[in-house]
Amino acid sequence: MGLSVDYDTLKHRVLATLFDRDCHRNAIYHVLDQEFPTLMAFIRGVKQHDYRQLARLAQRTESDFIFGRAVSRVLRERPDLFIATIHDSVMTMIGNEEYVRDVMLTEFRKLGVEPTVRIENGSAYGTRGV
Repeated sequence: MGLSVDYDTLKHRVLATLFDRDCHRNAIYHVLDQEFPTLMAFIRGVKQHDYRQLARLAQRTESDFIFGRAVSRVLRERPDLFIATIHDSVMTMIGNEEYVRDVMLTEFRKLGVEPTVRIENGSAYGTRGV
């Protein structure tokens, strides 16, 4: 049976299940609980006293990775390179996007993670987002 919901809707539902109040015990919650019981027990424990704590932990982890690993490596290797962060994105000038993407992928791989890292047009100002 195929998936009958688009990616953005699914993403919203999963994020609500993980990061919103515990009342989102829907089909996604039950599938995650069945397939990843240890993870879901951890999530319930983190959210036990304050459901917002898991989102804070996730944001801190993301920030530690972006600043502590990816951006700091770029700044060490290429200190004159323009690089800026916006939420879960990194901006650089056109021509440097593959280098920044490669740094991010290499740092993710050190953690055993193989994410999708896309390069997108940032604006008319000659920047690219990674």
